[in-house]
Amino acid sequence: MASRKQKKVAAEAEKTLKKHPKILIAVIAFVLILAIAAGAYWYFFIYKKDDSEKNLGGTGDIVSGDLSIHFLELGNKYAGDCTLIKAGNTEVLIDAGSRQNSAAAIVPYIQQYCTDGVLEYVIATHAHQDHIAAFVGTTSAKGVFDSFECGTIIDFPRTNQSETTNSGGRSLYGKYVDALNAEVEAGAKHYTALECVNGENGAKKSYALGEGIEMTILYRRE
Repeated sequence: MASRKQKKVAAEAEKTLKKHPKILIAVIAFVLILAIAAGAYWYFFIYKKDDSEKNLGGTGDIVSGDLSIHFLELGNKYAGDCTLIKAGNTEVLIDAGSRQNSAAAIVPYIQQYCTDGVLEYVIATHAHQDHIAAFVGTTSAKGVFDSFECGTIIDFPRTNQSETTNSGGRSLYGKYVDALNAEVEAGAKHYTALECVNGENGAKKSYALGEGIEMTILYRRE
């Protein structure tokens, strides 16, 4: 129970507030300011900090639990595709455009997430430059195939691209084939999307990437 002294102090305070209503308003305003400040501190310095630590990717990334999807910038003005999917400790790279020099931007980005140097799955959707160029790279920037160990490579069953140029040298597609063959010689498995859909030569239509996460290969027949 409150002492007589405490009751007396409380009564005097109540009397003062009734006599001077502006003091009461000031006290309420002060309490509201403290509440707002505390809420802002919690949101920006605790909640947002924790949220940013959970989301490792930058703009253009989708992160949910152990699954993250990264849509990569390609280091030049040209359009092209390159998507990294990370499911736990499994990495899937889909395409590597848009030019050979894009390898200088793509490879360091992937290395932030693929810390063991192994891309479990590499997929090339088709043989156009804006999808395969950075698999090859340049003399100053090693391509994806030279920079990482690849577990399984899945690409297109056919293309109208030639392996040589009009002058007889290797075309970009020819360089892609050479780099691909070097990965296969180093131990990578190589299947076409059609082999995956048909379940031929050891290929599968679906691959488990993690708990509850599955990758299914689609192929459009013409």
